[in-house]
Amino acid sequence: IVLVFMYISYRYAQKSKRHEKYIEYRVLAECIRIQNHLDKSGYDYEAADYLDYCRCFDTLWIYKTMKAFCVTRTIEELEDIKNDWLLEQFSYHLNAINKTKNLLRRNNRIVKISLVVSVVVYIYALLFECVPLVRFGSDMELVRTIIKIIVGGFSAMSLFAANYYGKLSLDRVYEDHIRMAEFFKKAIDYVDKNDIDDKFIQELINEELSENSNWCSYEKDNKIDLTI
Repeated sequence: IVLVFMYISYRYAQKSKRHEKYIEYRVLAECIRIQNHLDKSGYDYEAADYLDYCRCFDTLWIYKTMKAFCVTRTIEELEDIKNDWLLEQFSYHLNAINKTKNLLRRNNRIVKISLVVSVVVYIYALLFECVPLVRFGSDMELVRTIIKIIVGGFSAMSLFAANYYGKLSLDRVYEDHIRMAEFFKKAIDYVDKNDIDDKFIQELINEELSENSNWCSYEKDNKIDLTI
């Protein structure tokens, strides 16, 4: 039943293209966020012009959507770039670093515990069959069944923890958050010492969308498959 359910879920994910849509709409959401910051900061730039076509699935419809989005936009200085954009993103990436780090630690802990339990129980299973002195209980078949369930259960848990959907990109997500936190820290320091110019804004747009296109590149390889 579990295997059939897994296969049906896998086929549904393939036909509905949920994974691809998730990535593309994430790109669109990032573009809209950046565009809102640009408009509210008084800068006449369009995020669509800085999209990376190479790393995302199909950015043509996103490009057209953003172009249409900008037709009726209002450019007005309503927010401060440092406080409402740079500091906000710096805080976001700092929190994301800790969150991703905790996920990595938890996952590694689960894998190690599952692996140790599986090995220990498997060794005991061998001794149980070969050395009568280590046997316990009167119903040998029941004990064998329990051992099989424990070995199989923890082995499956270890496999799942090592390969579950989203885990394959955790290391790279963690590295990206560290890099972006460092970038925004330097950007804040730069704004404190210098005036904001067009070159700075263009670099800011490029870095934000570049980070998102990096995310696209490894999420494309992180789709659901039957090995999970």
